[in-house]
Amino acid sequence: PWPSMITKVFHAFSQCMITQFSLKSKAATSSAIIGNIPTLTEKLLTESLFSFLWVFSGTESVISRDKELLHNCKKLSEFVTLKHLGYESGSNDVVLEEQKNEIWKRAQISLTQMAESPIPTLKIAHLMQTCTIIHEGLDQSAGADDFFPVFIFNIIYSKIENCHQHLAYIFKFSPPSHLSGEEAYYLTQFSCALVFLTHLTKESIEIDEEQFYNYFPEQKTSSKESPDFSQLYFEEEVNNDEKSINDEWWSIWIQKSKSISHRSGGNSESSTVHRTGRLEKKGLYHKAWKSRYVMLIGNMLAYLESEENTVPKGVIRLDDAVIRHYPNDRNPGFEVCVPGRIYSFRSSNSSLIQDWVLDIIRNSNAKLLLEKISPAKSISNENGQKSTRRLNGGIFGKKTRVTNPQTNYLDD
Repeated sequence: PWPSMITKVFHAFSQCMITQFSLKSKAATSSAIIGNIPTLTEKLLTESLFSFLWVFSGTESVISRDKELLHNCKKLSEFVTLKHLGYESGSNDVVLEEQKNEIWKRAQISLTQMAESPIPTLKIAHLMQTCTIIHEGLDQSAGADDFFPVFIFNIIYSKIENCHQHLAYIFKFSPPSHLSGEEAYYLTQFSCALVFLTHLTKESIEIDEEQFYNYFPEQKTSSKESPDFSQLYFEEEVNNDEKSINDEWWSIWIQKSKSISHRSGGNSESSTVHRTGRLEKKGLYHKAWKSRYVMLIGNMLAYLESEENTVPKGVIRLDDAVIRHYPNDRNPGFEVCVPGRIYSFRSSNSSLIQDWVLDIIRNSNAKLLLEKISPAKSISNENGQKSTRRLNGGIFGKKTRVTNPQTNYLDD
């Protein structure tokens, strides 16, 4: 199809330009400028071809989702607060809350800048900057689950349009090197926030049912289906691996896997069981935590309702997964970030969670996210005391900050 062809041609032509510029500049140009050639090439191509590339990002399904998203965000902006989204600040300090509101406004401005930029990697940089700002405003006691509702809140009040198309544009035309690690994690957070807002139901927010239907009367008669995550921002020929799995085949495979002892030399690498056990898993829409029997089998993470079941409730393929470890939250856990969705698991046992993360990294193609955003500023309350939001860096403890996205580009 045309969109797929355009994406492939764009990346091939971009790589060709980078190679040619590098060869011609090698003799007469400093290594610093040569290192910026990929960035400058992307800037030149996307600014020159933006109108053309933007059209090919807006498939019929993307445009349809954007209309639904815009409708829902306009309605939500009339009444929604952080409390409606499940986030309550631990402080009753009026001055501190006013400072937080100023931080949220900065986050919304950063999202607006993301929407205005024609350069994919600059869009990503503004999105990362938004996440940095949001972490500044979170309470010290805030856990991993607190970021998501605040992120949704700021998307609603930023009032940017065509969010799905912006994300499709990023996925289609960003250099592959910018779609991994921490960038991939926050792009997935953005993707999940858009899905949440697009497929809004009365269970999605904490509000009285009658009040919800006053704002969304059309939902009294409509029944919304769960979205197909594999088709969110990719081409139509992409298959949904989870939905294509045959239940009978899974039943045989799970039974076979359960019969293999936990050892490195099983009959087949794909059926070796590396770890099993009970963890709590967070639901997609209702956000409730439910106990699941989880199995790390080869390069997949399967979760079942109970150990007796043979057909899994879901299967996560770990080829392109990013693992984020939260060892010091109120409830230690980890997230498995794949294109289109984030799966959250937790346990009261911190060492158990660490063992799960280590086994996933050792025995699959998943990558551990080493960097975590650390805010650049702190917030002062009315007594002048400073409160700083910092995140621990998981198993390996590394911290980083997101630099000003403008510094990634040389002046014309």
